[in-house]
Amino acid sequence: MALNPLHIEGTLKTPLVVLSPDGKLEFSGNSYPENCISFYKPVIDWVNLYVKAPAASTEIVFYFRYFNTSTSGIVIEILNQVKALQPSPQIKWMYDKEDEETYFSGQNFAELLELSFEFQER
Repeated sequence: MALNPLHIEGTLKTPLVVLSPDGKLEFSGNSYPENCISFYKPVIDWVNLYVKAPAASTEIVFYFRYFNTSTSGIVIEILNQVKALQPSPQIKWMYDKEDEETYFSGQNFAELLELSFEFQER
């Protein structure tokens, strides 16, 4: 069964999510949904299927303007699922110039999960 793309439009409290079977996974905007687990369930399910038959390369782009602690747990879950992929996924962590907190959160994720991130100031 072929994996279909997943596209979730962003709102004030939820990020734009674009997951493509060709290996591009993007998250951008705010992430503090009322129920983080139910919002991200289709994302986690999609990633679970993706890692069973991944593209030749995987690029994950995170550009959160704001995210809560529950979202941090989801990010860790997603990254834990993809970290064993070969070749290793390319992870881009984008942040606004004045947003040191988001930058340091990305640094913490990279260190905690022993993954290499590319940091891009916007």
